[in-house]
Amino acid sequence: MKQAAIIAYTKKKYGLLRPQPKVIQTLTSLKSSYKLGIVTDAPRDKAWQRLVLSGLDLFFYPVVTFNDTHEEKPSVNPFKRALSLLKVRPDEALFVGDNTRKDIIGAKKVGIMTCLAKYGCLNYVPEEDVADYKIERFEELKRVVKDVEE
Repeated sequence: MKQAAIIAYTKKKYGLLRPQPKVIQTLTSLKSSYKLGIVTDAPRDKAWQRLVLSGLDLFFYPVVTFNDTHEEKPSVNPFKRALSLLKVRPDEALFVGDNTRKDIIGAKKVGIMTCLAKYGCLNYVPEEDVADYKIERFEELKRVVKDVEE
């Protein structure tokens, strides 16, 4: 009975994984000109489950997970691993994250420009926000990328 409940929960949880409006459109536009990768503290299997079930897996390479470095953000190693796989320097990258302490601070330690996705922040503290850019909606990322290029 317990297993049936776990399976039902998992089906429902992953059945609800859908990209927010304009995410696919924005990623498609960005992928035509840029390399897109992910740095996550999630274990490899969980990260890929989320990406595949939400239909976002084909947009990203590399996907650097906890399994790749055995270190969580804000450690510099996950970010360095992604830069290495992308074959870009820190000053050629923009990291978008929703956690000021882990994502933004970690990327800045490596010298990567940062963008805080405020729409995903839990417990946002303005005093801790050192991001170079901020967005309220995912599609604003195109504007940020354009601004970074100029």
